[in-house]
Amino acid sequence: MANWHKKLILGAFAAILSLGVYASCNSPVFADSSEKKPIHMQIEPAKQKIKLEPGQSYVGSMKIKNIGSKQFSYTMAVYPYTVVDVNYNPNYENLADNYTKIANWITFDEKDKTGSIEPGASVDVPYTITVPKNVPSGGQYAAITAETSDGNNSDSTIKTVNRLAMILYADIAGDTKTSGSIINNSVNSFVFNPPITVSAMIENTGNVETTASCVVKIWPLGSTETVFNNEQDRGRLIDIIPGTRRYNAISWGGSPSLGIFTVEQTIEYLGQTSVVKKLVIICPLWLIVIIFLIVAILIFWLVYRATKRRNAKKDQQNINQEDRRI
Repeated sequence: MANWHKKLILGAFAAILSLGVYASCNSPVFADSSEKKPIHMQIEPAKQKIKLEPGQSYVGSMKIKNIGSKQFSYTMAVYPYTVVDVNYNPNYENLADNYTKIANWITFDEKDKTGSIEPGASVDVPYTITVPKNVPSGGQYAAITAETSDGNNSDSTIKTVNRLAMILYADIAGDTKTSGSIINNSVNSFVFNPPITVSAMIENTGNVETTASCVVKIWPLGSTETVFNNEQDRGRLIDIIPGTRRYNAISWGGSPSLGIFTVEQTIEYLGQTSVVKKLVIICPLWLIVIIFLIVAILIFWLVYRATKRRNAKKDQQNINQEDRRI
């Protein structure tokens, strides 16, 4: 092989090695610039599911906790609860929606509307739902919130309100309809950047809230022991309110940067079951570029060698023909 060709190959491999070292050593690092807030409020539960009858009066409660080191005051409020898109971004303003009328039926006793909580203490806040007699059957949704503006600096010109919400899912008895479908169950075969993420799209076409189960299992190639399994995790259950489609994504936070795994997602919804099982390859884009360059260089080298041999054979044939003529 000619010296110039050897230098070309060595130079290409050096460039590839440099690219790999740069890609593996120059990942961005972000500093944590978050600050602890002086007020630490927690509510329980995060959601409640109840069944109601037309004309019924129902009394429920939620718990507010002070898990910080400073006392704070709170105020109770009620908002309609709807979602904006398939990602279920919440909307607390759409009172005109037929499924949010319950926000008008929830009241607090005057003594329970406001209060204060010492550090480490908690308080149960009761609320009353007075259901009108002539109401449509089906789902009703609201957000019951605890709000506090404590923790603001006294000299601050902008005051912030810390608000935590308990989402209330209520079913009004009567002519209810439960229906829906699994629109999509997706597992990608190639992952350039971890983590491995699977997704689902589920539609509720009924008039009451429904629940779907999304179970994800992941095994390394050639192994029967799972490295990820959310079968016992309540996070596998997702709620879908009437008249909406919900996108749900589940990620394996422990995904390595390189590997081959078997990934399976099983969705169960209203008697329907969808199972997708695929072989998933995790491979960084820079490594794919390296492999492509190596293959390209090998092909170039093989073509070069074949061309060189073919030319050498032709040269030898020409020499033999000249010798015969002489």
